[in-house]
Amino acid sequence: MLFVIVFFSGSICAQPDKADSISRILGFQNDTNRVRLLLQLSAAYSAYAPRKGIQPASDARILSAQIGNDRLEALSLTTLGGVYHKSGNYDDAIDNYEQSQKIYSQLGLDDSVAHVSIMEGNVYIDKGNYDEALKQSFNSYSLYQKLGNKPGMASALIVSSNVYRAMHNYNKAVSDLDQALSISREIGDKKNEAGCLNNLSNLYGDKGDHDKAISYLEQAKEIYESLNDRFNIGKILNNIGTVYLEMSETDTSAGSSGLLDKAEDYFLQSLEIRKQVGDKRGMSLTLNNLAAVSADKGNNEKAVEYLTRAIEIAKNIGALDLEVDMLEALSECYEGIGDQKKALDFMKQYSAMKDSLFSENLSESVAEMQAKYGVEKAEGEALAQRQQNRIIVIFSIIGAVLLLAIVFILWNRAVTRKKVNVRLNQQKQEIEQKNQELHAANEEIELKNKDITDSI
Repeated sequence: MLFVIVFFSGSICAQPDKADSISRILGFQNDTNRVRLLLQLSAAYSAYAPRKGIQPASDARILSAQIGNDRLEALSLTTLGGVYHKSGNYDDAIDNYEQSQKIYSQLGLDDSVAHVSIMEGNVYIDKGNYDEALKQSFNSYSLYQKLGNKPGMASALIVSSNVYRAMHNYNKAVSDLDQALSISREIGDKKNEAGCLNNLSNLYGDKGDHDKAISYLEQAKEIYESLNDRFNIGKILNNIGTVYLEMSETDTSAGSSGLLDKAEDYFLQSLEIRKQVGDKRGMSLTLNNLAAVSADKGNNEKAVEYLTRAIEIAKNIGALDLEVDMLEALSECYEGIGDQKKALDFMKQYSAMKDSLFSENLSESVAEMQAKYGVEKAEGEALAQRQQNRIIVIFSIIGAVLLLAIVFILWNRAVTRKKVNVRLNQQKQEIEQKNQELHAANEEIELKNKDITDSI
């Protein structure tokens, strides 16, 4: 019987009520804070229902473009790439990551370029494009090495290790992980060290060395316990149970039932912790694994109970990717019970949901195109406004220059007129003085002539 066993990883799962809280305060924020809250809302959805995170991230991108904040726009694109990746829309994820890298590169933020390269590399792994995935991981490692960022170098090595694992080049995969583990221990990064140990477990599990796989998981569990990281303790317990489940499926001896018991015990421990920390997606996954154990034990009725609970949680959090696989498993369980009607009914639900997911992917692609149009429209309007403002500034400058010129001309004329008036007044005074002198001379001559006449 086929069950999907998932090695769940990631940061602490945000709860739906956190998303609701962010949504309630969005309307009371200025544009910059609104962008940041939209990104937080997208991240909250991303942890348990990635498809719900697409719209707030798209809105954040459009708003950040409208207010001209390049760094926030790049962050919005990165967030959008992440939710598209988790939703299975790989081409849209890559497109957004590349746009984000372009902006970060223009801003000279090499650290952010390297970070996005790692994320883009993970998408290419899921697409099966291993050459491009290695290119991204090498580019990231080179940038981090130039910056002296050792945690970043370790992260890039983990990506390249995952690529080699997907290519079944286990020796190279182990080599890169060992380097990442060495760097993490050198800088005292306990959390990353535990992550490397978990990945090494996956590698040795693939190679069929289950004892070594469990040994690495136990080491990772000890680290998480020292950090009191209960979320990741729940994840590691689930992964240990998964290794025992895989061992039971390859063990044809009578001891396989004991392996199933061990797997069940670890899954139950994981489920309890995941309940306590509120990791609903993790709960759904572990319930699915418990269903696999029950089915392998021949107890299909119990498997149906576990799957029903798992599907209910997946529905509540909107995790369609989990729900669709569990519906198929539920159909197989009912077939094992002999209830063909229910087996057919759930197989129909599975097929319908699978088709629906495909349609949603198309709708999301259209939504992304509309979002791009919105950004381009916003950028076009912003450009038109900037051009209009530039024209206003130019005409204002020309007007100011003309006004200054007119004022200068009027002032110059006034000064010139004043100088001319001064000269005219001086000339007038000189003429008047000359006239007075001539008048005095004439009087003197007339007086002398009179004296001469009287003397005769």
